[in-house]
This record gives sequence, structure tokens and C-alpha cells, in this order.
Amino acid sequence: MVDMRYREGGLFVQSIGALALCLPLLAAHTPPKAILRDIKPAPPVPAEKRSPALVRAHAVAFDFRLFNCDGRATKPFEVRMNLFPDVDIPVTWTPADGGVWHGSVRGIPNASSTLICSGKRVTANVDRATDAMYRIETNDAGVVWVFEIQRSKLPTDR
Repeated sequence: MVDMRYREGGLFVQSIGALALCLPLLAAHTPPKAILRDIKPAPPVPAEKRSPALVRAHAVAFDFRLFNCDGRATKPFEVRMNLFPDVDIPVTWTPADGGVWHGSVRGIPNASSTLICSGKRVTANVDRATDAMYRIETNDAGVVWVFEIQRSKLPTDR
């Protein structure tokens, strides 16, 4: 015969205990913060940026608070480079000097990223070592743009 009190109470205690054991693991696997947000209404793509290699572009709000753009280095951190709705790249950024950051893409050994920021201006390249590469830049009007560029359609040197 099974003691119902024990079974019900034991199940509850075991569930709470299992949850308590999993919390540190869940915290360690929390997705990194996304740093881009679409601007609506979207401004038109600058004419000087249009080329056969340009796949798509959009204006975004960039979270400058994550980077010390004044040149003071901090420790490395990971963010989601949510460049487009279907392009979400986890990058660990490591500070260098003077507002320069070097990034490594999680899970892709040959991928690389570089970000330079100063004040409210940013320029970055995120490369997954595929035909698509991504560029983030601030134009003269202060609007931050994300561009997807198809490497195979870039002009070749002659």
C-alpha cells in the first residue's frame, strides 16, 4: 500500500528540488540580449548604398548602452546581433582600444566581427564566413543602417 501523503508531498518536494537545481542552468543558458530594433516608419535606403551586391537594408535603433563608446574598455560580453528578422547571430564582443571591439561568432570558428563606436556613431562588420555578410553603419543624418551584402556579387579586382 502506498502512503498518499508521501506520494503527493514527495512529488511536490521533488519538483521544487528539481526546479531549484535547474535554475542556475537556465540562467546560464538565457539567450543574450538583442541590440537592434527596427525604426518605423522605415526611411528609404540611401541611394549611394544601392548596388548589385546589396540584398536588403533597414534602419535600426542601436543599443549604445552595451558598448563603452568613449574608449574605456570593459570585459567581454555576448549579444544577439538580430540583424534581420531571419538573421540572429550570437557574437561575443571583446574590447580593444579606443572604442574598437572584436567579435567572435558562437559556433562558427572562421567567422569574425569588428565594431567601432564613438558617441552615437557605429560601424560594424559581422561575417559568418558565408556568401552573406552584414554591415552596420551610421549615416550623416545619424540613422543606423544594417546592410546585407552578397559577397559573390561584389566587384572583383582586375
